[in-house]
Amino acid sequence: MRALTPVAATTALIEQKLYMCPKMSKHQLLEHILREDKVERAVVFTKTKHGADKLSKKLLLSGITTQAIHGNKAHGQ
Repeated sequence: MRALTPVAATTALIEQKLYMCPKMSKHQLLEHILREDKVERAVVFTKTKHGADKLSKKLLLSGITTQAIHGNKAHGQ
């Protein structure tokens, strides 16, 4: 894990972290963090809309409640 120095101050309620890992291990690392750290809410950014959908499906299959949010979604979703 690497410490980040934000450009602007964030609220004290938001904790930001950066983890460096091989590309093939990202899904497993995210799942581990969400489970082991007992994260209640998180925002995870992906490079593409397709990547967001793919990650969301993988996490759902692992039993982690998730929702991909991006420009191709209808307002009701």
